[in-house]
Amino acid sequence: MLSKIGLYKILLTLIFLATFSTTLMAQDYNKWFTENVMRIDLTHAGDAKTEYYFTEQFYKEEVWAGSKTKLIDKLSYGDNFFEVYDSTSQTLIYSRGYNNLFYEWQAEPEAKHNNRSFEEVIRFPFPLETVQIKIYRRLLTGELEPLHQFYLNPKSYRVIKGTKYNFETERLFGELPVNKAVDIVIMADGYTKEELSVFKSDATKLSEFLLNTEPFSQLKERFNIWLIMSDSKESGTDIPRQDIWKNTVFDSHFNTFNSERYLTSQSIKKIHDVAALVPYDQVYVLVNTDKYGGGGIFNYYNLTSAHHALSPWVFIHEFGHGFAGLADEYPYGAINFEDVYSSKSEPWNPNISTLAKPDKKWKNMMDKDTPIPTPVTEEYKNKVGFYEGGGYLKKGIYRPYQECEMRTLKSGFCPVCQDAIIKMIKFNIDQ
Repeated sequence: MLSKIGLYKILLTLIFLATFSTTLMAQDYNKWFTENVMRIDLTHAGDAKTEYYFTEQFYKEEVWAGSKTKLIDKLSYGDNFFEVYDSTSQTLIYSRGYNNLFYEWQAEPEAKHNNRSFEEVIRFPFPLETVQIKIYRRLLTGELEPLHQFYLNPKSYRVIKGTKYNFETERLFGELPVNKAVDIVIMADGYTKEELSVFKSDATKLSEFLLNTEPFSQLKERFNIWLIMSDSKESGTDIPRQDIWKNTVFDSHFNTFNSERYLTSQSIKKIHDVAALVPYDQVYVLVNTDKYGGGGIFNYYNLTSAHHALSPWVFIHEFGHGFAGLADEYPYGAINFEDVYSSKSEPWNPNISTLAKPDKKWKNMMDKDTPIPTPVTEEYKNKVGFYEGGGYLKKGIYRPYQECEMRTLKSGFCPVCQDAIIKMIKFNIDQ
């Protein structure tokens, strides 16, 4: 048995190794990057069976708000993935996963007959020297397939500097340096200049609701929340089915992909143009409407209507998508299993499973006597299991809890989703 002195020495050694490792990673950052941000605007286009990327613009933005020590994405979430390599040594120096609107559109009937393009943005620390960027898509098998690659010289005159917007900004919550916190920027859409005080009140209430919800409340001090007073010419948002059209700064609209409540924007480049006024990891667009709805796309953006009775719960639900990559756990529409999942592999989302490899999902969080699949009965009501129904399907996909915020609003995040959120918070910050 170890003595107290022996245990103390081991503890000191572990602390030293952790500190030494973090220092080395910080040195790696300074070897490859500056304190700024490289933003690349892309066009993602194609039809139901084909897709292409087109490189559009390059921007140098002010302050990198992300982690400086967790540069390589070990979580490997997202339908898309990009890698940044030093062009000389071919060293992988940064990677991240994300989702987009294009893949959602590919599942629409329109995509079988027409081509369409969508704006897309990727961001990473500003490199010191020329880099190679590789973009991948995730196949149903889980493997990443190369789609697009190009070289970029950060010293090129083609890299645009500065911003053309001068909206007022404010730090609403948080006091940490940006690399030690998750930085959320909340921007107004459909609020006129006269309504910006309403926007600030709405953003404050919804931010407080998020930070007082488990598990965010456990690490609320690890969040900085910024506001941008992006006023619009008109109040409200577009509702195409009702022939309602508003002149708003980010062109938000309902009825995306024929869904009554799906609230999105296709002005991704403009959203990031404005967001660049502050340091940010996550973008949230708050829309001035009392119509129910929202949208959240992993590492892409989040939107919520501000004035519906359920807006606080929609706000956190959509952030579950946009920040932590959580999947919806309810059935929805006529979706075929084979179109979106493979029975031989697991979805990348941390809260749904095909049972292909349950050991790689949340099986370690279950009681040993809980069966797989798990029946939806009172006996297992508050237990982690594998319950059939999730990811928009009634059959073939399994969720970890009978009820969760990703299935039914006002349910709270289940233990598995809470664990995924905490892991994502820690992944995004330097500790």
